Amino acid sequence: MKASVILRAPFTFARAVWHAGVFLAEGRPVLTPQSIRKHRLSICETCCHNENSFCGLCACYTEAKTFVSSESCPDTPPRWAALTFVENQDTSP
Repeated sequence: MKASVILRAPFTFARAVWHAGVFLAEGRPVLTPQSIRKHRLSICETCCHNENSFCGLCACYTEAKTFVSSESCPDTPPRWAALTFVENQDTSP
């Protein structure tokens, strides 16, 4: 993984925490429903930027990133997006 990506990791993490806090404050679920989480992870697992379960674009641990409903893929264009309120209504464990 590139040093520039690793150096951005703390800022990427802080942004993720901020967005999760916004979702929480808005009353939106913070955790991704299981069916969507599995779909996101399957996309990450086959992505050319996946480096041993870490994203080569943002340095996030992909399994953790897919758990947070406010997160999105950092690729251009994104391979998966943050969830809307309607998508979060699926409460699968």
